[in-house]
Amino acid sequence: MPEYSGSSDDVLTSNYDARNIAVFGQLDGNFSERWGWSFGLRAEQRDADYRDSGVQKGEPRVTSTSEDDTMWGGQATLHFDVQPNVRLFSTLSRGYKAGGFNLGRAAAIRERFAPEYLWSLDVGAKGEWFERRLYADITAFYMKREDMQVATGVQLDPIGDPNSYLVFTDNASGGRNAGIETSVKWRVTRELELGGSLGLLHTRYSGYRPEGTDISNRDQAHAPEYQLSLNATWRSPLGWMARVDFSAIDDYYFDVPSNDPVANNQRAPAYSLTNLK
Repeated sequence: MPEYSGSSDDVLTSNYDARNIAVFGQLDGNFSERWGWSFGLRAEQRDADYRDSGVQKGEPRVTSTSEDDTMWGGQATLHFDVQPNVRLFSTLSRGYKAGGFNLGRAAAIRERFAPEYLWSLDVGAKGEWFERRLYADITAFYMKREDMQVATGVQLDPIGDPNSYLVFTDNASGGRNAGIETSVKWRVTRELELGGSLGLLHTRYSGYRPEGTDISNRDQAHAPEYQLSLNATWRSPLGWMARVDFSAIDDYYFDVPSNDPVANNQRAPAYSLTNLK
């Protein structure tokens, strides 16, 4: 049976340099006493360079690459005040995440990954009632991710070199997210306050086939379908206080593995947590 020392004779010297220049601004205004708007825009230029040299499996290697990304994002919001303390709103926004390089040996698998862009539409309401003792909000959202960046990995030599597992960043063609977020805070009495929040999330990949396996019908990584939190706080006029917090989160996939992208055992289990103070 072969023995593995856990060491490697590979040598790598690298240098990474990135420069970002951005300009952004925002305008806010009102159409009338109840109708208002907000508009913001951001443009960014990112230039990055990566160089390395060394020895890999006894062979010399040299890498020299650069990435120039011009990215823009922004948001447009429209809101309507149903009452002085109740507001309806809708926001269309575009965000981005810069591209980059996979370093070292991972560069042989995927040298670079492209920027990711996100279009998001949010519709919601928020308000206060009973002399601001009760606050609540709810938002429904839909997101479309373009060139979605995903963390994955590959085993280069599972038999001869168990240490050859490489983690790198790849691009899926896209992804879709949809869900609802809501929260509430209620001061029941002068001493007692209750609160809670709930998030429901549905995600899917689009056009992503790691190791030739189609996972379009699989949840995205680190995307639990529900997250719940509840809390209660009691404060005495004498200075004593007590608080209980309860949180629960659904199970979710880890980053996309290379050996079995649809295996159910590649998940973090659902759990709940209670804190007393």
